[in-house]
Amino acid sequence: MAFQHTPEGLLVWRFVAGIGIGVEIITVTTFIIELVPGHMRGKAIALNQAIMFTAAPIAALLSSWLVPETYFGLDGWRWIV
Repeated sequence: MAFQHTPEGLLVWRFVAGIGIGVEIITVTTFIIELVPGHMRGKAIALNQAIMFTAAPIAALLSSWLVPETYFGLDGWRWIV
């Protein structure tokens, strides 16, 4: 997505990323349920959810720092993507 030069290409890859994130949420939780022993399962799911929910604020903070800049010839928004 970061290397697209047209709005259409960006939209296509945003759609693909959205599907991937939706599948990831279901798949990781299912793997945790299947593979983690019962006495640790709740903690493992809670850790997974905590990591997923802290990713959005971290991305927002990185965006406020990187978006106005250009590094190695790439605009900051491309680094965030």
